Amino acid sequence: MAERRGVQYFTLSEIEPRIWFMLTGCNFRCRGCFRPARDGGGVLLTAEEALSLAEKACEKCYGFLPKKAMITGGEPTISRDFLLSLISGLRERGFEEIVLMTNGYAIGEDASGSYAHALKSAGLTEVHIDIKAFSDEIHRWYTGKSNKPVLSAVKMLYDEGIELLAQTIYIPGIVQADEIERIAVVPCINR
Repeated sequence: MAERRGVQYFTLSEIEPRIWFMLTGCNFRCRGCFRPARDGGGVLLTAEEALSLAEKACEKCYGFLPKKAMITGGEPTISRDFLLSLISGLRERGFEEIVLMTNGYAIGEDASGSYAHALKSAGLTEVHIDIKAFSDEIHRWYTGKSNKPVLSAVKMLYDEGIELLAQTIYIPGIVQADEIERIAVVPCINR
């Protein structure tokens, strides 16, 4: 039976034709989180059901399927099978740019690198990865989890040749310029 995942909503952009999937649930408990999707909820759908609804909405709004899809949350990677099915379904429907917004933790937990490889094989083209802090101590304080899997995920995704965009947050007195500068060189880890 196909895995179901909470889909908070999907939205279509008026700026450029693209669709955003907002998935629910998260493996972090960030102190400053403002995302309503963090704690679950939404409508439980299989990837195919979500794709079917999204396809109908795109056809109605644009008259065609756009070439770009964004997948965000909550945290999309906590349901591996759902995410891989969603990405491969988007690729099968002709989406050329498939962007994942993630904290990277679940990807980096897989020490074999198979999750990163599976994402690339499914058709993922770009990842926007949130690195909350370079210091493990600050990261644990802010998210409740170590940053080691997150940093590992950056290297794994980089090694797969997936385009990366590292994002972080500025928190006065906590995540300041020195932390942000260290995050800026993360893709070069172990090179």
